[in-house]
Amino acid sequence: MKNKIIVVGGYGHVGQIICTELGKHHPGLVIAAGRSMERAQQFCETTNGRVLPLQLDINKEVNFNIWEDVRLVIMCLDQTDLTFV
Repeated sequence: MKNKIIVVGGYGHVGQIICTELGKHHPGLVIAAGRSMERAQQFCETTNGRVLPLQLDINKEVNFNIWEDVRLVIMCLDQTDLTFV
């Protein structure tokens, strides 16, 4: 079932706000994604499991299997190359 929400840049300033609010309504289905797994995990620990971490660098090849159960992707970072989108 496509029910997960990935927030790219999810542990940044704006991304944290979005993840936190979405996590209140969709606990365990919101994913904070970014290049640093460590930073994603640190942020997600503050949400008591409502937000999950994911290491994702959109400037590198992305494993498309991660999108199988994703309903929505929110981009919270500056874009210069829109290929990923």
